[in-house]
Amino acid sequence: MRWFRAHKVLLAIYIGGLTLAVLELYLPQFQHDYLTNSKSLLQPEINLADVSSRLYPDRAYSFYYRALQAALCVRGTASPPECRNRAPVKSHEIRELVERSLATGNRSIEMAMYNYAIILLQEQASHEEIDAAIHNWRTNYPNSNEVDPREMHRQMTQGTIAARPEDRFHAEKVAR
Repeated sequence: MRWFRAHKVLLAIYIGGLTLAVLELYLPQFQHDYLTNSKSLLQPEINLADVSSRLYPDRAYSFYYRALQAALCVRGTASPPECRNRAPVKSHEIRELVERSLATGNRSIEMAMYNYAIILLQEQASHEEIDAAIHNWRTNYPNSNEVDPREMHRQMTQGTIAARPEDRFHAEKVAR
């Protein structure tokens, strides 16, 4: 009991530090549904892409969220306020934003690597570029549950799978 009294402040600091360390290690692994929901990228009051870009302009997630936002706006199926207030999406803008996200060196965004390979397939890039992008994705995520990007692209072009991101995420949740 005497040892506990003498070291209680030190124990409190260690317990607090360990708690923070565990949270830092395990919380980033959970991807919340609101991150895959188009509302979080398009509604002005909760616009994840703009908020992230303002707070962290040079981070990988900021570039990737802006690419997702541009992809949602380019579809033209809906015209939320954010799409009306932004300049028209140029054909190369989405690819450039994903490339900038990957150029930061952050390898924690699996879908950025995966979607980059699909973008290259959609733009009919060279086989070397496509193979390098898929190899990069597979190297960083060898146990991924995602279908090979070539197969995903084939299914999207044949219409056997939803091409819209939110439809794809919904279909994956139903399948699980």
